[in-house]
Amino acid sequence: MDNAARHFTTDLLKRKTDCGHIEVWKALKTQVDSFKQSLPLITYLRNDDMRERHWEKLKEETQPFDQTSAEFTLEKVFEIGLNEHLDLIQSIAGQAAEEAVIEKKIREVEQTWNEMEYIVSPYKQIASIGSTEDIEQQIDDHLMKPASMKGSRYVAYFVQDLNKWEKLLTAMQATTEKQMLAQEWLYLESIFGVSEDMRRRMAKEAREFNNIINE
Repeated sequence: MDNAARHFTTDLLKRKTDCGHIEVWKALKTQVDSFKQSLPLITYLRNDDMRERHWEKLKEETQPFDQTSAEFTLEKVFEIGLNEHLDLIQSIAGQAAEEAVIEKKIREVEQTWNEMEYIVSPYKQIASIGSTEDIEQQIDDHLMKPASMKGSRYVAYFVQDLNKWEKLLTAMQATTEKQMLAQEWLYLESIFGVSEDMRRRMAKEAREFNNIINE
């Protein structure tokens, strides 16, 4: 739209010498100038980051309107006086953009854990979990994100989601650590459960291992 406005302005000015005295030219020039002045307003109202809560806030500060209606045209915008609230609209659109950044980060965390899987392998009558190094690294990284996002002045709407993810990730971290600790007996079994030589050389430790296994 900005390019179109510049194009029309340039085209009009080229014809000023020949047509500047004509009322049609003057009227068209006025319309183009008015359109150029409304460009910031149009840009803010067309912000894809605007959610229903932002529109509701704008309506509360101005008057009711239906932004989804086909009748919500530039003419309608001027008719209901939204052009008189440019600073308010700019502020709300700016808030929407900042909140969209936080929303995107939360969605990235959600997507990661929707796709993340533990590597589970059968082991005798049970199953064992493979390396959790990548998972633990992701947990550490994602635990830092809520804390970082909570420092934003635009975080209020997302506090509940961030608290939820902090609790989930903390619980996941503790569960993973306990699971891997519980599986340490798998490594000990390769020593005491297979090697008779090691059982003789480390008789005390072998007895303790057997006691745990038999509990």
